[in-house]
Amino acid sequence: EFRRVLFRSTKFTGLVPYFAKGYLGRDTYQLGPGTVPVNIFNNITGGSLNPANVKLSIDISNGIGANASLVIDTIQAVNYRTNNKVMLSGTGVSVPFNIARATQTGNSSNPVNNAFSNLQLDSSNSNSRSIIADFPSLLNYGLKLYIDPNGNVSNFNDFIYYGSSINASLDFEVPLNLIANDLELTDTTAFTIGNSTQTGQIKSGTFSLNVGNGFPIGGYIQMYLLNSYGSIVDSLFSTNAFIAAPIGTNGIVTSTKYSTLTMPISEARMQNVLNTDRKSTRL
Repeated sequence: EFRRVLFRSTKFTGLVPYFAKGYLGRDTYQLGPGTVPVNIFNNITGGSLNPANVKLSIDISNGIGANASLVIDTIQAVNYRTNNKVMLSGTGVSVPFNIARATQTGNSSNPVNNAFSNLQLDSSNSNSRSIIADFPSLLNYGLKLYIDPNGNVSNFNDFIYYGSSINASLDFEVPLNLIANDLELTDTTAFTIGNSTQTGQIKSGTFSLNVGNGFPIGGYIQMYLLNSYGSIVDSLFSTNAFIAAPIGTNGIVTSTKYSTLTMPISEARMQNVLNTDRKSTRL
């Protein structure tokens, strides 16, 4: 008598764990090398800043139930215009920064309380002022993130949920109680005085610029007239200065100061104005 025997097999593929608990193990993650563009100084083309204090902060949100630490290998400011480079250094940079662990909420729909940690780097523990004073175009960075750097301190109570992560952001805080020496800001925009046939009858005139200034810094404006190739064909300079915004007893600007600047245009220079395609304004 022969019997047919059927062998069946079952397997699971593509499983993604939702939750894990225990000791996650010591591990190291390399963040970078990478580059972060810095755009806030793009229009500054000359002069110098000496800020009273600069705070560079690294904000970290930890969604994993494990201790961690962050080590800064490199944060370097690079100014493309001058090719100058400044390396961030100091006691706040040279030591590991401890990151708190997340906790569980007991709520299945929102199971994790992220832990937030903040590393503050200022003039007391770093050369952050030098980083800003150089008007960086970008920041080069390289960091290391250590998970459970001290081993199984939780006694197998580490945890991680699907989608949990550790996120970091880099922020600058530059208070405007600073010293500015011959500071120059430059911007270039399209310009036309009009296409009307009447413009050819304009012989001379005056540009009036309305300036609203919310900074406690005054100065003059110089306008360069550019042709379609970007070459300077003439230059106009304001005969009066725009006025600095007033400062209250607490050292904070109290209101915006409005000024009207005039730039006289002689008959000899009017043709250059009519042929201008772009203008570059420097203040």
